[in-house]
Amino acid sequence: MKVAVPGLLILIGMVSLIWMGIVQGAIPEVGVQGLQTGQFAGRQVRLQGVIEAIETDVRPMRFTIRDMQDPEVRYPVIVDDHRPDIFKPDTDVAVIGILDPETGVFEGTKIFTKCPSKYEASDPGSMGSVAARSGESVPPEDPPIDPE
Repeated sequence: MKVAVPGLLILIGMVSLIWMGIVQGAIPEVGVQGLQTGQFAGRQVRLQGVIEAIETDVRPMRFTIRDMQDPEVRYPVIVDDHRPDIFKPDTDVAVIGILDPETGVFEGTKIFTKCPSKYEASDPGSMGSVAARSGESVPPEDPPIDPE
């Protein structure tokens, strides 16, 4: 009996994690151009694109998203979520929501921004260098000598 209760709790936790993974994985990822096909109208999708213009950055946020490959393709977006730290034009963004076929507005419930350049090393000899990432030994620089 002492083992049954913790084992049951672990089993319930594992089943819950698997179920959440299946539900999250069931949301199709679509580019802005993919919305034009009409096959996703009224269905929940994860819309990928670039922020073109911001109308308002308070809840609900209103902005225009454009396609990554074809900047001429764009949609207005309304998202009732907290504003991400990196919420500005020309930022890659993913929005989970539904395209309203009558208004042509993508109505989102969750927004994610991406900024991979923020985490790349700007100096090739810095901690983010190829040598450091590959595990090679990088000798430390000699400290400056104080003449006093």
